[in-house]
Amino acid sequence: MVEGLAQIGDDRLSTEAAGERFGEMVEHAARDKARVVLTRNGEPIAALVPIEDVEALEAIEDAEDARLAEEAIAAWEAAGRPLGISHAEMLERYGITPDDAS
Repeated sequence: MVEGLAQIGDDRLSTEAAGERFGEMVEHAARDKARVVLTRNGEPIAALVPIEDVEALEAIEDAEDARLAEEAIAAWEAAGRPLGISHAEMLERYGITPDDAS
């Protein structure tokens, strides 16, 4: 724990105090695997978290993206793989000339 931080769930620190203690907060998050919540006017606005937390969130997001892509492909295949519209039709639909597209 970073000395002087109020213990409310995870550590909390005002953005003003955080500016003065940034290195200490980074070390606390990295070494102790702690989450430090930054507040402004007493309201949480951001957090400094261990990289493992970020990696875990990214893995969850990647898995969800893959699931959604698989669902979209399955729906497309179930519909008989419709072709959609051609590049030329897309340009025409949105009023783009070939010169604009490059």
